[in-house]
Amino acid sequence: MLSAISMLVFQQKVMFMKEFFGILQNCPLFSGVDAAEAQAMLGCLNARKVEADKDTYIFREGDPADFVGVVLSGAVRVVRTDFYGNQSILGQVEPGGVFGEAFSCAGVETMPVSAFALKGSKILWLDCKRMLTVCSNACQFHNRMVANLLQAVARKNLALSRKI
Repeated sequence: MLSAISMLVFQQKVMFMKEFFGILQNCPLFSGVDAAEAQAMLGCLNARKVEADKDTYIFREGDPADFVGVVLSGAVRVVRTDFYGNQSILGQVEPGGVFGEAFSCAGVETMPVSAFALKGSKILWLDCKRMLTVCSNACQFHNRMVANLLQAVARKNLALSRKI
């Protein structure tokens, strides 16, 4: 029999999946993943949902680079600020989009860029180290997740190359 706390956690996970699975299906990291796998992945990847008000920084340059963000709702702008305070827009991420993955996968210690919410936003944080390391449960989705992550990083690299 489930305890009251376990039941509450279970209900929250079910509500989360109902609310955001459609967004996750459009996220490149969750390509080819069904609802049951996605739910298992979120637990394994130490996923947590955070909310950010409009114009609130999600992370700033110098913050630890140990996560991958998925926009669940709202929009996020990624910027680089130069020595004089001028900002260059590196990208805008809409629901289903991923950000921070290149830096966390590259193993840099701190973020060289900042990101803020363009409007009220919900963000899903995924622990990059857990994404790249096969867990003790030997989850079947880990290989798919790594392949999806590699493909997402490669596509962004190509897009940036085309911009240059």
